Amino acid sequence: MRALKQGEKMRKLILMLQFFTRIPLNFEVKMKEGDFARGLVWFPVTGLFIGIWDAGFFLIFLWLLKGFQGSEAGIWLASVMGVAAHCLITGAMQLDGFADSCDGLYSARTRERMLEIMKDSRTGTFGAVGIVFDLLLRIGLLAALAVHTGPAAAGLTALTAPVAAKSVNGLILSISGDARAGGGMGSLFIGKVSRGQGAFCLAAGMILVLGLFGIAGMAGFKFVGFAGARAYEVAVLACIGLACFVPAILANLLFKNSVERKLGGMTGDTLGAASEIAEIVFTFAFLVLGGMPL
Repeated sequence: MRALKQGEKMRKLILMLQFFTRIPLNFEVKMKEGDFARGLVWFPVTGLFIGIWDAGFFLIFLWLLKGFQGSEAGIWLASVMGVAAHCLITGAMQLDGFADSCDGLYSARTRERMLEIMKDSRTGTFGAVGIVFDLLLRIGLLAALAVHTGPAAAGLTALTAPVAAKSVNGLILSISGDARAGGGMGSLFIGKVSRGQGAFCLAAGMILVLGLFGIAGMAGFKFVGFAGARAYEVAVLACIGLACFVPAILANLLFKNSVERKLGGMTGDTLGAASEIAEIVFTFAFLVLGGMPL
């Protein structure tokens, strides 16, 4: 393993990619206190790496399975492979947090017992049900986008949804308290990031998504209700990308408030769950808005 020079500007990006993905980056990063918190600025870029992987796998399998020619079986199989690729690149870390959160929050126990349940590495009934629903929603939404809004729209959403989720996650952790008071992976970020940093993370993610939607529009991607690359259509498509952030943020705020009422703060598991929720809601929002006539 090669040592990464202490002064390299990309050190925090490498750290975020090593933490949130399974990209084989063979570097030994020398960590300083607060590096994780300062790495928040790279959340949207980390999401972009994940999105490129997700969209790439989905579109490749869509092409191999004749999904572009309208084969619904090919679309569904490509959607399954796209979601499988997402789990592979992320190590299903956020999905694991979602499952642990389902087990703990739906146990109807005391706060202390909920935290113990969430720390348990074993997956319970609610966690298993949560995983099934999460994966089914992801597959169903991706396939529905490809069928009803167009394969290009599905690929664009697979690319941008992880960016949006990571950006919203940065905002949420910046306004959250620590339920474990210094213990757990969530404590690497919670309480160490200012609201200004969280707002910057969200703004950076929104600008990145705006740019990606704009580039897609200028490239003449064909969506239902989107006829070509006329200037106003490109602008509307970019605005749709931004509009999809609104329900994702609202869903995360509602989830955060619900968790804090039960636990007194957020944990690494609930932050992972919030990321899953943001990504799914963002995708659903584009399914609704992307098919609207312009």
